[in-house]
Amino acid sequence: MFNQFGLTFDDIDCVIQIAWEHKKPFYTIRAQYGLPEAEVVRLMRSEMNSSSFNLWKQKVFSDRQYKISF
Repeated sequence: MFNQFGLTFDDIDCVIQIAWEHKKPFYTIRAQYGLPEAEVVRLMRSEMNSSSFNLWKQKVFSDRQYKISF
């Protein structure tokens, strides 16, 4: 079964795992699943509770030179 992102539930689990394990996951996820950065952020927000999402966001975007607002 596919969801709003066009992914199966197993694919979503894999995307979340990649997003948590890698410091800069967006290239890997785009290469494997075709999701751009904004869609990954939307997926993570929809699949995680707010505190986990905020921890992930801090981890991934900590080295950026500009502020990201979600």
